[in-house]
Amino acid sequence: MGVTFVGSNSRIGIGTDNPTSNLHITSGISPTLRLEQNATSGFTPQTWDVAGDDAHFFVRDVTNSANQPFKIAPNAPTNTVVLSANGNVGLGIQAPNAALEVAGDVMASGSFISNGTTLSVPDFVFSPDYQLLPIAELASFVADHRHLPDVPSGREIHANGLDVTKMQIVLLEKVEELTLYTIQQQQTIDQLRSEMAEMSAVLEAFPN
Repeated sequence: MGVTFVGSNSRIGIGTDNPTSNLHITSGISPTLRLEQNATSGFTPQTWDVAGDDAHFFVRDVTNSANQPFKIAPNAPTNTVVLSANGNVGLGIQAPNAALEVAGDVMASGSFISNGTTLSVPDFVFSPDYQLLPIAELASFVADHRHLPDVPSGREIHANGLDVTKMQIVLLEKVEELTLYTIQQQQTIDQLRSEMAEMSAVLEAFPN
Protein backbone atom coordinates (compact mmCIF):
# COMPACT_ATOMS: atom_id res chain seq x y z
CA MET A 1 0.00 0.00 0.00
CA GLY A 2 1.14 3.56 -0.66
CA VAL A 3 0.83 6.74 1.35
CA THR A 4 -2.75 7.46 2.41
CA PHE A 5 -4.27 10.71 3.65
CA VAL A 6 -7.40 10.24 5.72
CA GLY A 7 -10.08 12.82 6.47
CA SER A 8 -9.63 16.29 7.88
CA ASN A 9 -7.07 15.06 10.41
CA SER A 10 -4.51 14.71 7.60
CA ARG A 11 -3.23 11.46 9.07
CA ILE A 12 -0.57 9.74 7.00
CA GLY A 13 -0.51 5.98 6.62
CA ILE A 14 2.46 4.08 5.20
CA GLY A 15 1.64 0.45 4.59
CA THR A 16 -1.89 0.99 5.90
CA ASP A 17 -5.01 2.71 4.59
CA ASN A 18 -6.37 3.18 8.11
CA PRO A 19 -3.84 5.30 10.02
CA THR A 20 -4.75 5.80 13.68
CA SER A 21 -2.16 8.50 14.46
CA ASN A 22 -0.60 11.45 12.64
CA LEU A 23 1.98 9.11 11.11
CA HIS A 24 1.24 5.40 11.10
CA ILE A 25 3.75 2.95 9.59
CA THR A 26 2.83 -0.69 9.13
CA SER A 27 5.11 -3.50 8.00
CA GLY A 28 5.30 -7.26 8.37
CA ILE A 29 8.80 -6.93 9.86
CA SER A 30 10.53 -4.05 11.69
CA PRO A 31 8.67 -0.93 10.55
CA THR A 32 11.35 1.73 10.33
CA LEU A 33 11.74 5.50 10.15
CA ARG A 34 15.08 6.53 8.63
CA LEU A 35 16.85 9.82 9.37
CA GLU A 36 19.66 10.42 6.89
CA GLN A 37 22.07 13.32 6.78
CA ASN A 38 23.84 13.37 3.42
CA ALA A 39 26.86 15.40 2.39
CA THR A 40 24.99 18.01 0.35
CA SER A 41 25.44 20.72 3.01
CA GLY A 42 29.03 19.90 3.75
CA PHE A 43 28.45 17.87 6.90
CA THR A 44 29.59 14.31 7.56
CA PRO A 45 27.01 11.81 6.34
CA GLN A 46 25.20 9.94 9.13
CA THR A 47 22.15 7.70 9.05
CA TRP A 48 19.93 6.62 11.92
CA ASP A 49 16.97 4.26 12.00
CA VAL A 50 14.18 4.38 14.55
CA ALA A 51 12.50 1.01 14.38
CA GLY A 52 10.59 -1.65 16.27
CA ASP A 53 9.87 -5.35 16.11
CA ASP A 54 8.63 -8.13 18.38
CA ALA A 55 11.90 -8.03 20.37
CA HIS A 56 12.64 -4.31 20.82
CA PHE A 57 11.94 -0.71 19.97
CA PHE A 58 15.39 0.51 19.07
CA VAL A 59 17.61 3.19 17.56
CA ARG A 60 20.05 1.84 14.99
CA ASP A 61 23.27 3.61 13.97
CA VAL A 62 23.21 2.56 10.34
CA THR A 63 26.45 4.35 9.49
CA ASN A 64 28.47 2.59 12.19
CA SER A 65 28.01 -1.17 11.81
CA ALA A 66 24.25 -0.90 12.46
CA ASN A 67 24.92 -0.70 16.20
CA GLN A 68 21.84 -0.44 18.40
CA PRO A 69 22.79 1.81 21.35
CA PHE A 70 19.22 2.16 22.64
CA LYS A 71 16.60 -0.57 23.10
CA ILE A 72 13.27 -1.00 24.87
CA ALA A 73 11.75 -4.46 25.23
CA PRO A 74 7.99 -4.99 24.90
CA ASN A 75 6.07 -4.78 28.18
CA ALA A 76 8.78 -2.72 29.88
CA PRO A 77 7.32 -1.21 33.09
CA THR A 78 6.11 2.38 33.24
CA ASN A 79 8.82 4.78 34.48
CA THR A 80 11.63 2.37 33.62
CA VAL A 81 13.65 5.42 32.55
CA VAL A 82 12.50 8.95 33.41
CA LEU A 83 14.28 12.20 32.51
CA SER A 84 12.79 14.97 34.65
CA ALA A 85 12.54 18.65 33.76
CA ASN A 86 15.55 19.50 35.96
CA GLY A 87 17.74 16.90 34.27
CA ASN A 88 17.51 14.25 36.99
CA VAL A 89 17.30 10.67 35.77
CA GLY A 90 15.06 8.12 37.44
CA LEU A 91 15.26 4.38 36.92
CA GLY A 92 11.98 2.88 38.05
CA ILE A 93 10.89 6.12 39.72
CA GLN A 94 8.71 8.89 38.30
CA ALA A 95 10.13 11.90 40.20
CA PRO A 96 13.88 11.43 40.80
CA ASN A 97 15.34 13.66 43.53
CA ALA A 98 18.99 13.28 42.51
CA ALA A 99 21.04 13.35 39.33
CA LEU A 100 20.46 9.59 39.26
CA GLU A 101 17.90 7.88 41.48
CA VAL A 102 17.31 4.16 41.23
CA ALA A 103 14.34 2.31 42.69
CA GLY A 104 15.84 -1.14 43.18
CA ASP A 105 19.18 -2.92 43.29
CA VAL A 106 22.20 -1.74 41.31
CA MET A 107 24.84 -4.01 39.76
CA ALA A 108 28.02 -2.90 38.01
CA SER A 109 30.57 -4.94 36.09
CA GLY A 110 33.13 -2.13 36.18
CA SER A 111 34.46 0.30 38.78
CA PHE A 112 32.62 3.03 40.66
CA ILE A 113 34.73 6.19 40.51
CA SER A 114 33.96 9.30 42.54
CA ASN A 115 35.46 12.64 41.54
CA GLY A 116 38.61 12.80 43.64
CA THR A 117 38.57 16.61 43.79
CA THR A 118 35.52 16.51 46.06
CA LEU A 119 36.79 13.84 48.45
CA SER A 120 38.62 14.47 51.72
CA VAL A 121 40.90 11.43 51.81
CA PRO A 122 42.03 10.85 55.44
CA ASP A 123 45.79 11.02 54.88
CA PHE A 124 45.80 13.25 57.98
CA VAL A 125 45.66 10.08 60.08
CA PHE A 126 49.36 9.54 59.32
CA SER A 127 50.31 13.08 60.30
CA PRO A 128 52.79 13.13 63.24
CA ASP A 129 50.44 15.28 65.31
CA TYR A 130 47.33 13.11 64.74
CA GLN A 131 45.68 12.34 68.08
CA LEU A 132 44.91 8.63 67.97
CA LEU A 133 42.23 7.65 70.46
CA PRO A 134 43.82 5.62 73.29
CA ILE A 135 42.90 1.98 72.96
CA ALA A 136 41.24 1.95 76.40
CA GLU A 137 38.94 4.82 75.37
CA LEU A 138 38.17 3.05 72.09
CA ALA A 139 37.26 -0.13 73.99
CA SER A 140 34.99 1.88 76.30
CA PHE A 141 33.26 3.60 73.36
CA VAL A 142 32.62 0.32 71.57
CA ALA A 143 31.27 -1.25 74.76
CA ASP A 144 28.88 1.68 75.29
CA HIS A 145 27.74 2.34 71.70
CA ARG A 146 28.27 -0.97 69.84
CA HIS A 147 29.88 0.75 66.87
CA LEU A 148 33.12 2.57 66.05
CA PRO A 149 33.53 6.33 66.60
CA ASP A 150 32.45 8.43 63.58
CA VAL A 151 30.79 5.37 62.02
CA PRO A 152 26.98 5.59 61.88
CA SER A 153 25.08 3.00 63.84
CA GLY A 154 22.76 0.52 62.19
CA ARG A 155 19.80 2.50 63.52
CA GLU A 156 21.11 5.73 61.94
CA ILE A 157 21.66 4.04 58.59
CA HIS A 158 18.19 2.51 58.70
CA ALA A 159 16.64 5.92 59.43
CA ASN A 160 18.74 8.16 57.18
CA GLY A 161 20.11 5.88 54.47
CA LEU A 162 23.75 5.27 53.61
CA ASP A 163 26.08 7.64 51.79
CA VAL A 164 28.33 5.03 50.19
CA THR A 165 31.12 7.44 49.24
CA LYS A 166 31.24 9.00 52.72
CA MET A 167 31.18 5.54 54.32
CA GLN A 168 34.09 4.38 52.18
CA ILE A 169 36.15 7.37 53.33
CA VAL A 170 35.24 6.74 56.97
CA LEU A 171 36.17 3.06 56.65
CA LEU A 172 39.50 4.06 55.07
CA GLU A 173 40.12 6.32 58.07
CA LYS A 174 39.41 3.41 60.42
CA VAL A 175 41.76 1.13 58.48
CA GLU A 176 44.50 3.76 58.76
CA GLU A 177 43.86 4.10 62.50
CA LEU A 178 43.98 0.32 62.81
CA THR A 179 47.35 0.42 61.05
CA LEU A 180 48.62 2.88 63.66
CA TYR A 181 47.31 0.69 66.50
CA THR A 182 49.08 -2.29 64.92
CA ILE A 183 52.35 -0.35 64.63
CA GLN A 184 52.07 0.72 68.27
CA GLN A 185 51.37 -2.85 69.30
CA GLN A 186 54.39 -4.12 67.37
CA GLN A 187 56.59 -1.46 68.92
CA THR A 188 55.43 -2.58 72.38
CA ILE A 189 56.11 -6.21 71.50
CA ASP A 190 59.57 -5.34 70.21
CA GLN A 191 60.33 -3.37 73.37
CA LEU A 192 59.20 -6.25 75.61
CA ARG A 193 61.30 -8.69 73.63
CA SER A 194 64.32 -6.45 74.01
CA GLU A 195 63.75 -6.11 77.77
CA MET A 196 63.31 -9.87 78.11
CA ALA A 197 66.53 -10.45 76.18
CA GLU A 198 68.38 -8.07 78.49
CA MET A 199 66.95 -9.80 81.57
CA SER A 200 67.92 -13.18 80.18
CA ALA A 201 71.45 -11.95 79.59
CA VAL A 202 71.68 -10.66 83.16
CA LEU A 203 70.36 -13.95 84.57
CA GLU A 204 72.81 -15.97 82.49
CA ALA A 205 75.65 -13.89 83.90
CA PHE A 206 74.95 -15.16 87.40
CA PRO A 207 76.60 -18.50 88.27
CA ASN A 208 74.26 -21.40 88.90
